[in-house]
Amino acid sequence: MLTFTLPDKLRSFVEKNQQLAYSFMFDAAAYAIKKLSKDKRHIGCESTGFCAVLHTWGRQLQYHPHLHVIIPAGGVNQEGTQWLPSRDDFFLPVKALSKIFRGKFKELVRDLDSYSTIEAKQWNRGWNVHCQLIGNGEEATKYLARYVFRVGISNHRIQAVSDTHVTISYKKVGSNRKRSLKLTIHEFIRRFLQHVLPSGFMKIRHYGLMSPNSKIPLDHLRELVKDANNTLDDCDYIEINESKKLLCPHCQTQLVYQSSLILASPNFARIVGVP
Repeated sequence: MLTFTLPDKLRSFVEKNQQLAYSFMFDAAAYAIKKLSKDKRHIGCESTGFCAVLHTWGRQLQYHPHLHVIIPAGGVNQEGTQWLPSRDDFFLPVKALSKIFRGKFKELVRDLDSYSTIEAKQWNRGWNVHCQLIGNGEEATKYLARYVFRVGISNHRIQAVSDTHVTISYKKVGSNRKRSLKLTIHEFIRRFLQHVLPSGFMKIRHYGLMSPNSKIPLDHLRELVKDANNTLDDCDYIEINESKKLLCPHCQTQLVYQSSLILASPNFARIVGVP
């Protein structure tokens, strides 16, 4: 999963130009991903696919616009006949993603009248792009799914309401301990309303192979991924010694060898036996 975050000094600009600025965030992030994915030093694919979700809030309801992107580790070749995976321990360079994301966003906002309100030094500092391996993506999908139809805060996080204040719960990054934040009613309303999106704005967007307009059907794409991940080249084969008795560690009954299953990852195999 990739996360694209705007510098805090640009948040005022974005908040005043939400309709365009949010769309520019999507466009700039997509441009950076597609550009680096085609680089043969990384993946070298013609097309990849991903889903991007816009979030505008932080844990304390502060204004914090950022994009979460779920993307498979690879893409297809120009002919659409082969899945090209990224390296197991590396996807795309985040510093290069940050630089391209920043440059494209600057290019898109340059024609806006409010462009002059952005400090020039913001275009020279590094922007935050984070990349995290999340396995098959199931956990990330579950995490993001909770926010698709929600706003900045859910009811269960509101701990107390009085005539003058609202108390909410939150957790700091990297901590599971619940903390409380007491806000005046007006401050709570202000923080809440700044996360209401422009009317009709699409906060979830699908690109490339994940787009409904993709020429490659998902079923065919799954087959390409399956073919790429089930190659037996360079695998270490395990010799089965049938004369050696294998016992169940629980009941000590002799196991009967049935078959060997060679899994997708090179140099990794497992013997399957049943009592």
